[in-house]
Amino acid sequence: MSWGQEIHDDHEESFWPSFSDIMMVVAMVFLLITLTVVLSNTRLVAQLRNSIQAEQQASQLAEAQLKANASLEEQLDYYRNRAASVEYELLRSRAKAETLSQELDNTRQALQNTERTQQANQAQMNAATQRTQALEQELSSALSTAQTLRTQLNERQTRTTELEQEVQRLTGETETLKASSSAALSKLQGELDELDSKYQKLLRPARSPKNKQVVEVIYQKGSYRIRKPSEFVHRTVDNTTLHNELSALKNQYGTDLYVKIIIPENSGLSYNEAWRFTRDILDKYDYYSQGETTPANTPTPAPN
Repeated sequence: MSWGQEIHDDHEESFWPSFSDIMMVVAMVFLLITLTVVLSNTRLVAQLRNSIQAEQQASQLAEAQLKANASLEEQLDYYRNRAASVEYELLRSRAKAETLSQELDNTRQALQNTERTQQANQAQMNAATQRTQALEQELSSALSTAQTLRTQLNERQTRTTELEQEVQRLTGETETLKASSSAALSKLQGELDELDSKYQKLLRPARSPKNKQVVEVIYQKGSYRIRKPSEFVHRTVDNTTLHNELSALKNQYGTDLYVKIIIPENSGLSYNEAWRFTRDILDKYDYYSQGETTPANTPTPAPN
């Protein structure tokens, strides 16, 4: 006997005891419901009898009392009211009986539905058995495919690890080359700037405030101060105001405007930040740059 046949036999052996248990539970449920309905009817009949006896006793007592204390007309009204009450109780009892009868019919219908469901479940069980056999074959094939894919995945993971290590090595070498190239380029740029500055000094007269209108600009980290030629103290301004006032002075004095840049020692600026600010201001507003191409490098004023 094959492995698939053993599984099929186990399914059949475990199915029939479960089916018998289900049918036993259904029968017990039906019996319990029937017993509940019978007990409820019995209790209702007993309550109705007790109620009738109590009403009779009350009626007798009331009749005696009425005979002693009331007129015939009052007694007639009482009997009419009492008859209406008894009729109401009778209607309510009939309604309860109809409800119980309906519940009994529903229980019978549920039992019939259960039987039909059982037949449908049997058909589904047969189909499920056939489907299980087909799935077992598919599972065997899938397990074989999964083993093959797992082997391929392990091989690819090993190759990926090797490639990642190679990429890390190449990245380290690239960063080292970049750092070396940047250092060499910075060194060459500094030497070129220095040579260009010396060359510009040889070509042009030295920059001088003699016979010029001098405006002083003090630059610190996030702070600007300015003193115009006609002023005696420095004023704190923002970047926009600084450029607006320098532009106005340039329009006023033209090639007679000398811009003196002062970078305090405690300015909090790096060399590159101070240099870029100085070059930008001089290129835009200083007389030395008017009407000519700005040199690539202009001497930075010594810090005061």
